[in-house]
Amino acid sequence: MNQGKALYKLQEIDLGLIRCDKRLQAIEAQLADNDAVKAAQVTVDIAEEELKPLQKNLRDLELQVQSTRSKRNNTETRLYSGSVTNPKELQDMQNEIESLKKWHAELEDRMLEVMLGVEEAESVLNDAQDTLAQVMEAAATENQDLLSEKQALISEVSHLQEKRIAAIAAVDETNLKLYDTMRPQKANQPIAKLNSDDTCSACGIRQMGVVTQEIRRSEELIYCRNCKRLLVAL
Repeated sequence: MNQGKALYKLQEIDLGLIRCDKRLQAIEAQLADNDAVKAAQVTVDIAEEELKPLQKNLRDLELQVQSTRSKRNNTETRLYSGSVTNPKELQDMQNEIESLKKWHAELEDRMLEVMLGVEEAESVLNDAQDTLAQVMEAAATENQDLLSEKQALISEVSHLQEKRIAAIAAVDETNLKLYDTMRPQKANQPIAKLNSDDTCSACGIRQMGVVTQEIRRSEELIYCRNCKRLLVAL
């Protein structure tokens, strides 16, 4: 296939994909633009924020309990190992063990209290998430037309992606790189048609006769003298 025509075909597919993507984004925004959904989402966000510090506090307490248990075990091991014979040091170790036992018990009491708080906060969050799911489902039911259009667009995207693979296969690697380079520079339209009156379809400027003849009969890629897009005679 003529490289100009192959590039134009690829451009048409890419423009179709861009159109589908923009419409899908608009549909998603419209589906999400629901006061009931927004209110339910706010409730979920608040519940999540209230749960986070409780979970962190519980993790901190668990680490303290582990550390206290480890210290007590180490001290008890030394106490009963027979390696320490000094009466004062033995008494200090016994006092430390008792202190660690009391601190361990206090930490466990705190942990129990925080665990209850975590469970309550998790329950609130679960209820909020359930409500959000129900509200979103209700909103979805109210927007069946949008959902049908969304599904059709998804199918169209899949079809266009398949066509794009075939279209790319018809383009030389060098020309494909040129196309990819020019796309962001030319608002995704680096290829323009040469109209029947020898004007560029993108900028409307008439091309010189010798140039238009070359475009119509040659495989060579030729630029519009004004907008610098590649011109194609279809």
